[in-house]
Amino acid sequence: MFLKTLLSGLTTIFAWTPASVLVVIAAYGLYAGVINIVDVHWSITLGLFLIGLGGIGGYMGITSVAWNLKVSAKWNSLLLALGVLTLTTVILIGATSESEVLYIGLYWVDLYLFVCPLVLGFIHLVYQLKLWRSSSVVEDNQK
Repeated sequence: MFLKTLLSGLTTIFAWTPASVLVVIAAYGLYAGVINIVDVHWSITLGLFLIGLGGIGGYMGITSVAWNLKVSAKWNSLLLALGVLTLTTVILIGATSESEVLYIGLYWVDLYLFVCPLVLGFIHLVYQLKLWRSSSVVEDNQK
């Protein structure tokens, strides 16, 4: 019980709080993807839309974990996987970018905003997948 409470507290501080900042950027990316659908090349529009949608989905997943909301393990695993995949994509784009605006380096702010939610999101994703697997085993044994 203590470890679960400790993990929940660490998730709130090191994943949910920076994700609350990142969800604003994700919402803007989603908005920009929809608004620029006719002005910009379709691949850029699709990328902005998918990254924005993935960021919002990941925020919903980390919020359900941090605040101990009763969400099914299957749905929460999907949302956390979406968030982990999106953050991995954003970090790879930022690390390889030559633009100063998009560059993500080894600064403490970048680590707190991007790497901490990624690591804790991955930990919770593995935990949720174990819960999902154990619940499906229990359902199979009851049949």
